[in-house]
Amino acid sequence: MAERMIEIIVEVDQSEWFKLAVNIAKMGYFHVKKADKEFEESKKYLVEIERQLKMLSEACSLLNIKIKEPLIELPIEDNKRRISLEGSLDEIVKKTSTLVNDFHAIAMFFQNKLDLLENTIERKNEILETIKKIKLDFKFRFFSVNFGLVFHENANQLMNIAREKNVYVVLSDLPLGYKLALLVAGRDDKDKLKEVFDDTDITPLGNYIRVLDMIRYENLDEFILAIRGLREALQNIRRILFASLNFERKNDKVRIRGYIPSEKLKDFEDKILEKFPDATIIQEKRKISIAPVYIKSPIKNIMAMAGLPRHGEADPSPIFTITFPLFFGMMFGDIGHGLVLAIVGLLLRKLSPSRSKREWGLILVLMGIFAVFFGILSGEVFGIHVPFYKPVISIFSEHDHGEVSSEKMLFLLGLSMLIGVMHITIGYAFKIINLIHEGETREALLFYVPLVITYLSAVIFIGSTEYAGRVISRDIGTIAQYIMFACIILMIFGQPSKIFFNLVEFFISALELASNTISYARLVILYTVHVLLSSAVNMALALGFAGLPIVVIGNAGIIALEGLLAFIQSLRLHFYEFFSKFYHGGGEPYRPLLLDLRLSRILLNFNGKTVILE
Repeated sequence: MAERMIEIIVEVDQSEWFKLAVNIAKMGYFHVKKADKEFEESKKYLVEIERQLKMLSEACSLLNIKIKEPLIELPIEDNKRRISLEGSLDEIVKKTSTLVNDFHAIAMFFQNKLDLLENTIERKNEILETIKKIKLDFKFRFFSVNFGLVFHENANQLMNIAREKNVYVVLSDLPLGYKLALLVAGRDDKDKLKEVFDDTDITPLGNYIRVLDMIRYENLDEFILAIRGLREALQNIRRILFASLNFERKNDKVRIRGYIPSEKLKDFEDKILEKFPDATIIQEKRKISIAPVYIKSPIKNIMAMAGLPRHGEADPSPIFTITFPLFFGMMFGDIGHGLVLAIVGLLLRKLSPSRSKREWGLILVLMGIFAVFFGILSGEVFGIHVPFYKPVISIFSEHDHGEVSSEKMLFLLGLSMLIGVMHITIGYAFKIINLIHEGETREALLFYVPLVITYLSAVIFIGSTEYAGRVISRDIGTIAQYIMFACIILMIFGQPSKIFFNLVEFFISALELASNTISYARLVILYTVHVLLSSAVNMALALGFAGLPIVVIGNAGIIALEGLLAFIQSLRLHFYEFFSKFYHGGGEPYRPLLLDLRLSRILLNFNGKTVILE
């Protein structure tokens, strides 16, 4: 259900604006209301943090370091491995600026060296030709050879010192003011080569190669973790500063407006007054029509694809939370496949560094649980029927598990459409509630209530016919028929000023109801496809151990592709068959100011008192 929201105004001394923003962020449930004008104090810090994040990204790009968050990651318990920033806002911004600027300078330096080496590699034939030009009468194995890099202004010094030590030097021009130096000495004169390197400003080429190899190829997990921690800290500071743009000046005070869930009001007041004894907290009493919508449903991310309910609109989230994974489980019913889905969801929920992925992990867990539930009803584990178990639902004959039973298929099709009838009826019930709330009571009572009764009566009448196997008695069917005709007359003539419109609307609604109801047959059709595909893959077990890879890969493919298909079809049944009956959406989502710190700790000092963000 959507929670009731309260509009709150907090007012403190102007000097305490950032302290207030930090404490609000630490609470994790304050939705900041956008102000008409940006708060300049926050803006100047925000510009600097944005610059640092951009430079950090550029530096990582230059060094070919990917700092993208992994899908899952073990939690870091050791605080020594976490980036820790301590000080006032000015001090922390200065520290991070130094760190980022130094890292960017190092990246630029090594990028230049990388360009230099790449150019050297491209000119390797030219260098080899240079080596061949050395006119010596001895075979090459009798010499000690080394390469180095030297700035062009130091080239003469190198030549002079090398001549004194009887070391031959050949120079070749390179970009960026460098020269490649080839140094050759006798086999027994390795020490002379070393002396040349010690006495001049030439750098052995191998030093650069080793550093670049480290950046490119060696295990840089700890280094990348530190960079990710720095970026995470900057992103969280940016989040606080971005929210602080909405502070408003009022004389020597600043105030911020926002929304909190009504259940959090006491907690909010206690925490604010504890940190700011002189603060003013104002609760707006006016009716909130533009407040954000706070839905507690674990699958609110899916529902948000169709928009969130507006204030005053019927909230379908309690029904949606049950029926979405329920429909998915019906189409994907298998104990093994459901367990795999639930385990993947648990891993995401517990180990993903991304908040959004953790939320999707919970959704996967729910869908996996419902898939396991229907797998238990059908007695299927990775497409293999559990021996000596009589399934509650099945498409196969009781005597031959490989033979599809037409009777069971018809029963399951009827059951799926009956589920559709209930689902659609709930949708129209929400429609009636919305109309009454909007003041359209006559329309609700004289058209949509009779329409729902007509729909249900038609279903009962069909159930009493031979086509449906007379699952309902003929007498009840006859009564339902009379009720249906009476409701049709009420719908068309109940509002004399709209007779033609009502007539057209009735025929359109009747066609929609028929097609929508039949559409729920996809629940059984997708389940049948799932079962038959799993059975086909498991035929590879007849090959013995040679067939195991086929079975494993096949089941993985079924989980991925069939899972996606079942997800899409469950979406369709809700967004088209269900939501189209009543749902408008358009509500503003509840986005509280939240921090997400896993790789970093921020210790902010305010007049000798420290607020720890972790």
